[in-house]
Amino acid sequence: MKSAAAIIREDIGSKAFEMDVYATSEVAFNDVSVVPETLETFTDNVMINKRKKGNMAAKTRKWTVINHAMIAATTPKSFP
Repeated sequence: MKSAAAIIREDIGSKAFEMDVYATSEVAFNDVSVVPETLETFTDNVMINKRKKGNMAAKTRKWTVINHAMIAATTPKSFP
């Protein structure tokens, strides 16, 4: 688990985020392009049992919000 966390932290830290423009929440929370593949894979695997039921669009948005929160917590000064 610690190794996975280190890899995800490194991937987040190596990503460049656009800081000149602040996207609306609707755009930001639907934008998965800023989420590193390792973090997306981790979140997908944690939430895998939740994929079978319910509104996938709402769940995907929630997972994106969770991913954005994890990115913001890891790099507070370089993520909008």
